[in-house]
Amino acid sequence: MEFIWSNNTLADYIMREQTVHLWKAPLNSSPQTLDYLFSLLSPDEITRAERFYQSKHRHEFILARGLLRIILGRYLGTNPNSIIFSYSSRGKPVLADFAHPLQFNLSHSAGLVIYAISSFKQVGIDLEHQKKIDSVEDLAKRFFSPQEYQYLIKQSDKSPIFFKLWTAKEAYLKATGEGIAGGLDKIIINIKEDGNLCIGEPWSLFSFSPETEYYGALVVSNSQEEIKISAFSLSDDVDRFYLEQDRNH
Repeated sequence: MEFIWSNNTLADYIMREQTVHLWKAPLNSSPQTLDYLFSLLSPDEITRAERFYQSKHRHEFILARGLLRIILGRYLGTNPNSIIFSYSSRGKPVLADFAHPLQFNLSHSAGLVIYAISSFKQVGIDLEHQKKIDSVEDLAKRFFSPQEYQYLIKQSDKSPIFFKLWTAKEAYLKATGEGIAGGLDKIIINIKEDGNLCIGEPWSLFSFSPETEYYGALVVSNSQEEIKISAFSLSDDVDRFYLEQDRNH
């Protein structure tokens, strides 16, 4: 499934029932915006950011979490730095101090971040950049079910189906809150005759490509026919989003 990514100015920041909003943004900004986003982080997020040895990875974490706070602040009608997160036993972040049914999840890879904001009880999203893997079959044999593995090795181009299955499994584990520790090999993705992927009820799976050479997967806890998805893009202008969306708050 492919989504039409609208300009972020079309977002109304109202989360209706049976709705998922997707956001994508490049993980780059001016030093001034990076400093501001850093100022929004909680002490535990600052500690996590400072653990990154490489500045590139540290900056991407700051941008991803800072933008998350701004986006959630828009939906909640509150200041981004007032948002408090709590974490599941497996590390999944949720809103702590708001009596609000809003759920969210995020994933970033190779300079791009994806957010899922939802009215559903459980939502998970995963993003992977299509990098070259020398041992696709070995990885598939280790982490995929026998049925998934047999389907993959029959494909002339194995890379696309590998990343589709991988992101689907990751998104499901993030939706359930189990995380990677839940075991990719324990999650069975059903492959239809037309090549589309699905998960058993009550879960719905959407595979998509947000950018060239990127694979994404969204998993939500509801039947697919009832889900309404809107997608928004910050394009290449994180700085403008910060200036227009937050300073006027």
